[in-house]
Amino acid sequence: MNPIFQTLKIGTVLFWILFGINVSGFFLLGQPIDSLLRLVGVGIFTVHLFEIAYFWFTLKHKSAYPLSDALQILVFGVFHLIPIKNR
Repeated sequence: MNPIFQTLKIGTVLFWILFGINVSGFFLLGQPIDSLLRLVGVGIFTVHLFEIAYFWFTLKHKSAYPLSDALQILVFGVFHLIPIKNR
């Protein structure tokens, strides 16, 4: 795996952890940041759903485990999609 993609995937996981903690109400950052974080999180989730649809209709044949790749695209988005596209 490309070290740049690996670093970006770690950053994405940290973002989703921060988003989950914020949405659960366990740790709040203050009103303008909370709203922005939730808005960005919902937007990224929506984009990841579109990426899954793109993968499923165009790149599924390049994957040995399409369901696993779809779940990873849901979490990591384009950082998991690009290596599949380059196969």
